[in-house]
Amino acid sequence: MIHFLRPYWLLLFPLILWLGGKLQAVKDPARGWRVQMDAGLMSALMSGNQKQIYRNLRVPVILGIMLLVLSGPVFRKIPSPFTEDAAPLIVLLNCATSMGETPPEPSALLNAQLKIQDLADVRKGGKLGLIAYAGSAHLVLPPTKDAGVVAELAGALSPEMMPVPGDDLSAALTLAGSLLTGENAGGSLLVITDRVEASAADVERAWQEAGKPPVQFLSMLPEEGSGISLVASKISAEIVQVQPDQSDMQAVSKNAARQVRMSDLEDGEQWAEDSWWLLWPIAGLLLWGFRKEEAV
Repeated sequence: MIHFLRPYWLLLFPLILWLGGKLQAVKDPARGWRVQMDAGLMSALMSGNQKQIYRNLRVPVILGIMLLVLSGPVFRKIPSPFTEDAAPLIVLLNCATSMGETPPEPSALLNAQLKIQDLADVRKGGKLGLIAYAGSAHLVLPPTKDAGVVAELAGALSPEMMPVPGDDLSAALTLAGSLLTGENAGGSLLVITDRVEASAADVERAWQEAGKPPVQFLSMLPEEGSGISLVASKISAEIVQVQPDQSDMQAVSKNAARQVRMSDLEDGEQWAEDSWWLLWPIAGLLLWGFRKEEAV
């Protein structure tokens, strides 16, 4: 079905029809005779002037086609090339005491900070945000295309900086949900943690209130007894196990792009304007107007 992106241009069509009639009347060489001569005889006498009539209609036809072009007729959709870049990925970094403990060596927090640097390298040009949480959640940096700054700020975080001890993932999800509005709508979340001690019911409630954004977990330690699997199943989240190379961050980036396309496909498409092909008949009519007129 054909749609018009700018249908208000079509309101000028009556003006074009009026202009066509006016040009035809003004340029009619026999307009004075038509009121005095028999119509059949007049038609026979003017049979050789059909070309002049067509020439008079050329301008309103061109203007009519131009109005169609300006109105933006569309009939198909194509994927938007800006969807993946525009959708932010917000990192929820657990800065609880357990993340800074050793063993393992290095600590889970240091490994997480290195992984955020890997993520910044993988998502060059994509928006990246950062929230630090423990017993409370705090915005470190809203989504930005300067992912390197996000990695630098993440590297400066420590459990000692967190004002409230604990593991309140629910507060972090609530804060993240407040960021995923306006130009950041359609984004996804990455929780980097070694465990989840918050109530699964509280986490699910906070996730629902945040608008059910797509969530991934980067598990910094083996999942046994971490509570991550239980919470992930409640909020339909994917779990990525930390790896010694960048393959885990590449998987996170691909998952985020796929989740955005699946959760908000309509916003990931745009109408394809194909009305440019209407310029060809305009060009043909203009060229016809430049050809040498026949001698009278």
